[in-house]
Amino acid sequence: MAVLLMPMMINVGFAAKSDTKLYISPKVLPAAGVLGHPGDVFPVEIKIDNIQNLWSAGFKVTYAPYARPLVVGGILEGDFMKQDGWETSFVYKVNSLKGELSIGITRIWTYDKPWPPVGASGSGTLATFNFAVVEAGDSDIGFSALQMLDPDLNPIGVKATGGRYTGVTADLISMTFPNDRIIYVGGSFAINSLARNDGDSLLQVRTRFDIERLEDGRRIKIYSGQNYAGGGLGEPNPFEYVYASEYIAEDADWGTANDFDGGTGPWPNSEAVLGEPDGVYAESSTAFNVAGWYKFHLERAGRVVLNIDLYGYESQPDGADNDFDPYILVPCSDGKWRTAYCDSIGGSVDWAWTGLRYYKNVYDFPEYYRAGRDARDYEDSFNNMLLFIENYGVDGLRMRLDALRWYVEFSPITPVNPPSYDLAAYSQLSVAPFTINAVTKT
Repeated sequence: MAVLLMPMMINVGFAAKSDTKLYISPKVLPAAGVLGHPGDVFPVEIKIDNIQNLWSAGFKVTYAPYARPLVVGGILEGDFMKQDGWETSFVYKVNSLKGELSIGITRIWTYDKPWPPVGASGSGTLATFNFAVVEAGDSDIGFSALQMLDPDLNPIGVKATGGRYTGVTADLISMTFPNDRIIYVGGSFAINSLARNDGDSLLQVRTRFDIERLEDGRRIKIYSGQNYAGGGLGEPNPFEYVYASEYIAEDADWGTANDFDGGTGPWPNSEAVLGEPDGVYAESSTAFNVAGWYKFHLERAGRVVLNIDLYGYESQPDGADNDFDPYILVPCSDGKWRTAYCDSIGGSVDWAWTGLRYYKNVYDFPEYYRAGRDARDYEDSFNNMLLFIENYGVDGLRMRLDALRWYVEFSPITPVNPPSYDLAAYSQLSVAPFTINAVTKT
């Protein structure tokens, strides 16, 4: 086994003057003048010519990395090393990330074989495998880490020749800056790219941009048709506060909030919770009083919402033992309404923004429930959800609420899944630009 693995780890030079040849068959994939396409599968043989007394062979077949455009499969040993009825050990390893197929073969001596051992001689097939085409592109096919040994573990000189896969391709022709190269606060920065299809079939294309921040080497990847709005390089993701903008004492579908919850009548001055804190507040000192319904309005503008959390600007001057318990009713994508608890607000005698009182590091409320996920994922659901607040605790403690707001966190890159664009055969296409929004100064 040590003899088998050594050739897979040692990188030695090829003997250029040797008459022994290691090569790929066929050398050209597909045939000359023909282009490969995604979905094609090409059988490949690794052949040896004019070798004497080969006991052990190790080598790597190299091809384009990252499984683009080729992946390897169906790896089998050929019959050359088994000649004259010898047993063999055949091992292989595929590293798609590097684009390497490592193969090791050795003959195994048994008692019915002559001593001293003899190797295989002549010409034949060491191994076979398939190249499957998974996307557009080209690839050289070669050898590395090549070593051939005789039974005494002496190296045998071999000349190795590779091959070439030629497939349909799309190439980046140029990039342009429609808004100039300078980014201004409050503006945007865009990069257009031009792609060309030199192949004979329709391709889907996109341009990838790797952005590195010089100060610390942090990187992001972004594609044509995507927008970058900050974050993703170690900073917080972009976010927005959405304040309660409408108070409805009774809803046509659900009646009053206290009827839904089974609690007592509404908090006095419930409508004072709307907007940002202004010193005018709703107050309750009766357990299970309910304030609501409240509504919110979000202009998502194509952004993807990652997370929503609710906070209240509140105080409990008699002691912060009670909870402001918020619940939402959300119209969901399946036409049904669902209810979600949003984690309690509270814990401050003086005026303060509080929220996520109990479950911040345990559950993600309200997304823990289906309703919270719908409110995050569907703009109509967020803008049409109904929220009420319950005084959960004991009678006699004054609870004051001045404002409610959602912390809405957005994906730094939108859309999250990069789009692709159809590029006809033998044509060019200006794909959608990649953009950066420079909204605020940091």
